[in-house]
Amino acid sequence: MTNPNRPSTGRSVQPDPLRSRDDVPDLDQLIANAGTAESITSQEKPQRTKVRRRSRRDRTPWQKFWRRVRKRTSPLTIIVGIVAVIVVVVVGLSVLLADASNQLSNSWASLNRVMNSVRNTPGTELTLSDFERLRLSVTDLSDRLALTKGRAGLLSLVAGFNSDLRVTLDMLNIAHDLSQATDNLLLGLQPTLFFMVSGEEEESVATGISSGERLVELLEVGRGRMIAANEALARAKAGLDTMSLDGVSPGLLLNVEEMRLVYTEVSDINALLSQAPELLTAVFGLEGQKNYLVLSQNNDEIRPSGGFIGTYGWFVVRNGRITDFDYRSSTPTSPNPPPDSFLETFTLPDWWINFQNPIYAAWDGSWSPDFRVTADMAARYYNAGNNPQSPVDGVIALDVSAFELLLGALGEVDVPSYNVRVDEGNFRDVIYDIREESTHKEFLAELYNQIFAAWQDVDQENSEAVLGALLEALQGKHLMVAFTDPQLNDLISTLGWSGAQTPPDSDYIMVVDANLGNKSNSSVLRGLTYDVLLNPDGSADGRLSIGYAYFDSVAAQDPAVDARFHGPLNYRSLVQLYLPPGTTITQQNDLPRLTQVDNDTYAQFVSRIAVDYDTSERYQLSYHVPNVSDAIGQYQRYRLVLQKQPGMRPSDVNVQIQLPEGASLVSTQPQSDATYSLERTVLDFRFVMDSDIEIEIIYSQ
Repeated sequence: MTNPNRPSTGRSVQPDPLRSRDDVPDLDQLIANAGTAESITSQEKPQRTKVRRRSRRDRTPWQKFWRRVRKRTSPLTIIVGIVAVIVVVVVGLSVLLADASNQLSNSWASLNRVMNSVRNTPGTELTLSDFERLRLSVTDLSDRLALTKGRAGLLSLVAGFNSDLRVTLDMLNIAHDLSQATDNLLLGLQPTLFFMVSGEEEESVATGISSGERLVELLEVGRGRMIAANEALARAKAGLDTMSLDGVSPGLLLNVEEMRLVYTEVSDINALLSQAPELLTAVFGLEGQKNYLVLSQNNDEIRPSGGFIGTYGWFVVRNGRITDFDYRSSTPTSPNPPPDSFLETFTLPDWWINFQNPIYAAWDGSWSPDFRVTADMAARYYNAGNNPQSPVDGVIALDVSAFELLLGALGEVDVPSYNVRVDEGNFRDVIYDIREESTHKEFLAELYNQIFAAWQDVDQENSEAVLGALLEALQGKHLMVAFTDPQLNDLISTLGWSGAQTPPDSDYIMVVDANLGNKSNSSVLRGLTYDVLLNPDGSADGRLSIGYAYFDSVAAQDPAVDARFHGPLNYRSLVQLYLPPGTTITQQNDLPRLTQVDNDTYAQFVSRIAVDYDTSERYQLSYHVPNVSDAIGQYQRYRLVLQKQPGMRPSDVNVQIQLPEGASLVSTQPQSDATYSLERTVLDFRFVMDSDIEIEIIYSQ
């Protein structure tokens, strides 16, 4: 019961639900009584109140929470809070990414250790265990990359604000694709390798090569993995092609370039293995007889693509075995020369050696330093003369150095008809002693027949040594192979066994000698010195020095240097220089009658030089080369390729490179032997050229 004398609490009295709305007090009167100056109609206020109440009832819990937050928090506080959350997330992800990257680095270091071990092990000593260790390392790296990619996924939301982060994430994807491709390659090779080592993990992979047909079958078994590798390589290439390097730091840029090299290497290997069954089927005569022409080149009498051809031979291959072979001396009538009309099939340069009968220029060591050109002409010459086992399917060239390596692997070889035993140590002495007799070419033919017979019948124990000798000869361009099938030629070129001349896409040097009268090239020591100044516009100014040392202290011990039987003592050579296209000579006082030859691929120059017995000579020229540097992001890259002449024995090469003024060195591959910080950065390199040489330098302007 309500006490009428109780003071009012200010609480509204509950309305009578039966009371009519018309009984509600006039709002205008209430506002006026309160002294309010506003004029609001009696219908407006209830209506607005009614709408407000309805919207409050319709709000979700989230909207109500956000409304309270807005009332109690400033916009600046909200922004700071959001940024703090983002920072916490990014830092947390960065910690996870750093941990994964650390594991990734450890895995990469482990893979490098295994790869270096494999690289430094002669190919004939590699075992199945080596390849298994390599495969496990690649698999581990692939797993680590996948883990790192997963942890780094959220960072892609902010990658657009940082070039290094963006490129790092791209590299993770590409590296994962490359590791998967490599893993597939190794898995696809396992059946073949297992067969080649006869199932013994510690046996060398070189010991079981006995059945070309079985090798083809096993490579076919692994071809599915090669296809999977090719798909991963396609993804990697797409990533490399679309990657933007703007604003990338130097260290990361180098990693990208290294990744490009890895892609190229893995891609070439995959292409070779994918086509290996067809290659081996053709080479080993698994689907029919294959005939090969053999050119024995004497690199004591050097020619542009090897040496003078004193003897030649042929052999027949069927089902992976040599079923027939023969060796003969090379004379004007052996092999049977082609008809005179054959001369119309090639054009003899007017600067080349003058032959009494020009048709022999196609046989007696051509003017081209590209062995494929020489092999093509020799094969056509041989075929056109209707010689035994023609037409030939390929040409193989071996020089004196290659035969020395083979004899080192085979041991002694008997030549019964001459009552002579020949080994690596006395090989050159024997052949030049016999040369003093009129039957020296017949002796060489008999000797080479015996070497081929011993090679054919080599036992399992010595096959490693023979294969190692062949690989060394191939790498030094003392053994070269060319086929009449262009596709097979491309595959052999991928391996570097074709003696092909490389078209220049950078700075390039190839110096080519042609001995004009004796057999002294074993005693004539040739060295190259190249000084190059790189210019800010990407061009270069080079100075090339060619030194010849022909001293009695060396030549007196050489059985090939004998004026009575082997030509005059003094050395004369027709020299060809191959430089990048667009090269212009700026100064030359030493090379007599230097002449430029029309050539669309190279800047080619020829000259004749003379080095008298027991003297030395140095020939020098200076020139300007345009466009030898190209851009990589905000950096510049300079590449130099020095190509070895086929048949040339190892020689000294010194290279000094000066960067543009104010330029900073970022990286160099290989490492320079010395680096100087003078007015310009100067890099010194020293090599023994027993194969082609490539230098790459990255610098900032």
